[in-house]
Amino acid sequence: MNKGAIIFLLLNIVLGAVLSSYVPILGWSSKDNVFPSNSVNKYTQEHFKTLIQSIINENSVETLTIFVEPKLRSDQLSTVFDSYSSNSNGGLFKNLKNSVEESKSHIFVPSSEVGVLSIVSQLKGIKGSVFVAKESDTQFEIEGAQNILLSEASKIQPTLSNKVVDIVVVLLAQHQDSTIKQFQSVVEKSSFVSFFTAASAQEFDVQATFNKQVEQSFLQDAAPLNSDSQQSSQQSSGSGSNEPTKQHFTYVTGPVLSAYLIISILLAILFTGICCISDLQVPDRYEAPKSKVL
Repeated sequence: MNKGAIIFLLLNIVLGAVLSSYVPILGWSSKDNVFPSNSVNKYTQEHFKTLIQSIINENSVETLTIFVEPKLRSDQLSTVFDSYSSNSNGGLFKNLKNSVEESKSHIFVPSSEVGVLSIVSQLKGIKGSVFVAKESDTQFEIEGAQNILLSEASKIQPTLSNKVVDIVVVLLAQHQDSTIKQFQSVVEKSSFVSFFTAASAQEFDVQATFNKQVEQSFLQDAAPLNSDSQQSSQQSSGSGSNEPTKQHFTYVTGPVLSAYLIISILLAILFTGICCISDLQVPDRYEAPKSKVL
């Protein structure tokens, strides 16, 4: 494998490792003007806490629901939602897509620092009830919160319409879109604000990913060399078995391709400027008005 391929793999891994420390935030509401009007590309924990705290203080909705996926990186969102498909219907989160499209206002923050569960524990001035919906074996507690199972969404319905903000934290299993539909059908009966985010980003093992990329690149390079010998041996043995199909891993996502495009444009501008400067030709001496050489 040549040096160019190794550099390409390293760039993919480095960009992926940078993106792996952030999680996305998707919010939607049944009311207008709930979210900030200015677009934000990155949130810190304090930003997200301030947003949730302002919703509680304004008391303009009756239910604040936070759906928490176990692990989801920001760069995985387009794959999970099948964004690259021409007729995408939401991918693994069809019900979530429908809820956002039917809402009156929404917000999307591509990158946010992890730690949403710790933020919920720091909120102040909560006058309503706090529910934590989770699996029976999930170890997460909020002081003063009522714990329910994910299958018991109907239990919170009598408590929600009480003119104060009630908080519902739903700890999802991996890609559990049906649970989102179940809880969303309950909270939509009153005014609501809902968020979808992740508790943490996926673990990104740089060394393991690099070794896997290199190994598969060697397999691709060696495949043409071994194809003739494999065909001759199969013909001599008379076996009709087919060669197993190799599954190749490619870590080239939309954000990575966008980064390559921007870097290539900036490099083109840089080299153009250097060429223009190097072509400048100025005289090495100047003559005075009376033809005296300076």
